[in-house]
Amino acid sequence: MKMERAIAEMEKIRKAEEIYSRRKNEVSDNKKNKNIYKTLFEILFFIDIVVLIIAIQNQKYIFTKQFIQQVHSYQINMKQRIEEMMSPKIETVENTTMVDKMEENIVEENKSVSGESNNLSSALVENELPLSQEEKDILEIQNHYSVMLPVNGTKTSGFGERESANTRVTKYHTGVDIAAVKGTPILSAITGTVIEVSSAGDYGKHIKIQSGELITLYAHCSKIYVMEGQEVVQGEKIGEVGSTGNSTGPHLHFEIRFCDRFVDPETIIPIG
Repeated sequence: MKMERAIAEMEKIRKAEEIYSRRKNEVSDNKKNKNIYKTLFEILFFIDIVVLIIAIQNQKYIFTKQFIQQVHSYQINMKQRIEEMMSPKIETVENTTMVDKMEENIVEENKSVSGESNNLSSALVENELPLSQEEKDILEIQNHYSVMLPVNGTKTSGFGERESANTRVTKYHTGVDIAAVKGTPILSAITGTVIEVSSAGDYGKHIKIQSGELITLYAHCSKIYVMEGQEVVQGEKIGEVGSTGNSTGPHLHFEIRFCDRFVDPETIIPIG
């Protein structure tokens, strides 16, 4: 009986010791956790202070568009990296072989297209048609001369063949007609020398200005402000719109000639 009581007492003591030890460990763990949380809090607090100091020192830069764009770019890069890490990577011999075959096909197709392109270019070079004289004149003017619109108005007749019931209208038009109110200023389309001022013929009062092989003509003027031999600059006022000579109303007949060959003015400058 005494032995049983002694064993029971020892068992109670052992259990009590176990409970005390477990509680002691729990308290110790709680203290450790509290210490860890405290340390993390201190670290985060320190980081916040550092970030705040840096932000104050660099506040002008932080609120700039460049900084915001950099942050946005960083967020996009991080998102892409996370998506790459989360997405499954499937690498099989079969897939690799298929990709290789696709790449080979693309390379071959590019070679084929390149070859066809080269053949086509060669054919164009071999069969290239020579430029007409008119095309050569246009290119020469565009590359070596500056030409501007001489008057603001509305185009009423273009260059070349034309039909009209009016017998005063010529069948072949050597320039363009630009309708405008009588007295509208006419400006020199080029910088050059006045080689002719006349009121004879169908042109009525007209002016010719030359620069190199290029000649511009301004016809049906009401007034002329320049003299033969005078040097004029592009944009200078040389006369006024009128209806002299063979004319059906106030307008400017404007011509461009290169090496005494007529050139369509609309191939050189846009005319409304």
